[in-house]
Amino acid sequence: MRTLVFDSCEGGALKLSFPYDMEMRDILSIFRKIHFPETGKSDEQLSIALIELITNSLRAQSEIGVKDPVLLDVFADTLYLSVTVSDHGGGFDIATLPFPLNEPIEAIDPTAEAFVEYRNRHGFTRFGMGLVLVRRTFQAFALRFIDRLGHERAWPSPDIIGTEIHLSSEIQDKCGPLVMVNQRKIRRDPCLARACLRAPDSLGHVIDISEDGLRIQFISPLHEYSRPAYRLLLSMSEIGISPFTIRVQPQWCMEKNDSSIVGMRITAFEDEAGSSGFAALREYYASLG
Repeated sequence: MRTLVFDSCEGGALKLSFPYDMEMRDILSIFRKIHFPETGKSDEQLSIALIELITNSLRAQSEIGVKDPVLLDVFADTLYLSVTVSDHGGGFDIATLPFPLNEPIEAIDPTAEAFVEYRNRHGFTRFGMGLVLVRRTFQAFALRFIDRLGHERAWPSPDIIGTEIHLSSEIQDKCGPLVMVNQRKIRRDPCLARACLRAPDSLGHVIDISEDGLRIQFISPLHEYSRPAYRLLLSMSEIGISPFTIRVQPQWCMEKNDSSIVGMRITAFEDEAGSSGFAALREYYASLG
């Protein structure tokens, strides 16, 4: 398998947004839906390493009062699985780690005195093993500090707002077991609600809907997806549902070669028309079985 699978969708790129106040059980629930290409590490091993990075980023942001989401981008091509985790946690001094960041992973000894001192210094709330685990899981590792424009900055700098960690592993050329994804079925009814995502304008249609969210397949790739809120215009005049607008926040985006499937959470109904329109649309989709 050389593609990514998430929530019954398959593609070459997966983008996920983790809100600042997301609970651990919800993070775990998301990773249970991800199936990675074969790299010699299991889905569980890869997930544990990425969860370590994400929770560290969320903690760093919380410590300085930042409420931005932590972003996870995963890409798979014919050769490599590549991952980027980015946050606005302010960065950190790598000299405070209990090991040199670029030291060969096989030379790092977690029982060394530097690790013992690190754990004592942090009252055993930190153990210095997060980046060690990540480097043991992925073949390539790189860390950089970024400013508000995403440009790299050398530590220390007053312009640094966060950290980007880039990981990659070679995809093994072998056929693994067929991955079965028992998630919701994508709607196949020809009468689908049309959707227009403003800023940027992107056209698509609703393929699944739940009480607090929906999935939309856009007719072209949606590369910009990380805004805190979008206005989504929905319409389905064929069954008497007039156009209405709701506020949504993308939670994940699965990109294929020529389209994107995006999972969205509703953040607000702009008016009564939006609330009643969405309720009518949800009732219609429920009737499809």
